[in-house]
Amino acid sequence: MSEEAKDDVQQVKAERLQRSHGRLIRVVSVFPQQGSATPEDKLKALIDLDAQQGKLCA
Repeated sequence: MSEEAKDDVQQVKAERLQRSHGRLIRVVSVFPQQGSATPEDKLKALIDLDAQQGKLCA
């Protein structure tokens, strides 16, 4: 992804400091501001896909 394309994407950025094995680590999490689906919708789609694949194998 080019630098220009990165600037066009609206995102939420969360930063925190975390200590691991005596060392301080900076953790940066980046998420799209508008998700395409809720976690519940994604889980339902995964269950439906698993059911369809189960029917194909049976």
